[in-house]
Amino acid sequence: GRAVSTLEEWCKELATIPLEFQPGTQWRYSFGHDVVGRIMELVVGKDLERIFEDRIFKRVPMKSTGFTPGDVEKLASIHEPTAQGGLRSLRRPFQKSHA
Repeated sequence: GRAVSTLEEWCKELATIPLEFQPGTQWRYSFGHDVVGRIMELVVGKDLERIFEDRIFKRVPMKSTGFTPGDVEKLASIHEPTAQGGLRSLRRPFQKSHA
């Protein structure tokens, strides 16, 4: 797929991907948390970054927590299995570049 820059665009892209199997027949990690984030954006009327900032990060002393931390080394990676039995690091398509 093409690169996307917002959670809205990413969820629209996800909606075009066919299911790998029928729900309830198998289990696999997914981007379901991204879809829940998009639902939160629609309900609250703000982007997810602003929701987290306003409702979580500002209310508790989380000074270096956020969607776009200044220190690239603090970013978590998503991984998927390789055919050889190892893991490969993925980057979310809507994640801002910090290079």
